[in-house]
Amino acid sequence: MQFNLRLQEAMDARGLKQVDLSRLTGLSTAQINHLVSGRTKDPKIKTFLLIADALGVSLDYLAGRTDVPAFKISADESEIVECYRLSTPERRQSLMLAAQDYAAMSKEGSKATVLDRKVAAAV
Repeated sequence: MQFNLRLQEAMDARGLKQVDLSRLTGLSTAQINHLVSGRTKDPKIKTFLLIADALGVSLDYLAGRTDVPAFKISADESEIVECYRLSTPERRQSLMLAAQDYAAMSKEGSKATVLDRKVAAAV
């Protein structure tokens, strides 16, 4: 897939418009437009870096070397992953259930947890 198509795909995945990416990268809206439209075919590495950082994707993804966006994760997310990896299988299961509970509560604005719904469904 060409750079401009990957760029548009990554922008769409985050719900960003060209003006949003311009603000995030410091590039002009004209530059972003030229990149998205394919008029700029071979951007400078500095431009690649700004865009990859703003979109949270790898340079390899933008350059077409992989089809996996390899989204970057924050320090907090990295710490959660490390805690999961260091846990026993039983504790991993508990961590996963807790994460699902918090995600469900955040998404629904609900106080009911996944565990509460599983118990209610079993009754």
